[in-house]
Amino acid sequence: MEKITVHVDPEAARVYREASPELRAKMNALISLQILEAEKHPLSLRDLMDIISTKAKDRGLTEQ
Repeated sequence: MEKITVHVDPEAARVYREASPELRAKMNALISLQILEAEKHPLSLRDLMDIISTKAKDRGLTEQ
């Protein structure tokens, strides 16, 4: 394994810091898979922004 730095939002950082070692290992594996998948199927910035917007709305974030 190789160590890298990834910038995430504060809530994601908190969840990661507070996770058990077992859960962190699962998160690390998922992040690795996501990075590899992103390389295979790159999204345009617009598509990525649309996905993030939809997820934020689904979680209750409003335009205010």
